[in-house]
Amino acid sequence: MTPTSKVVGDLAQFMVQNKLDDRDVLMKAEELDFPSSVVEFMQGYLGQPHGGFPEPLRTKVSEVMWVKGALHLERSRL
Repeated sequence: MTPTSKVVGDLAQFMVQNKLDDRDVLMKAEELDFPSSVVEFMQGYLGQPHGGFPEPLRTKVSEVMWVKGALHLERSRL
């Protein structure tokens, strides 16, 4: 299994478990808790796919995870 095929599988399982279709994923990206493999892929940790990442999904996933990470750090300081 390649790292990117794992991401595809993780995303597919996430979508099935949460009864999401492609439109749901795009429209609700800011409120979904994507698997870490999907987030890391969208952040470029597994390289860059030919033609780049799908926008605006990449931006939404990356920004939401950055905000969640910042909030987690802030809470841990309290």
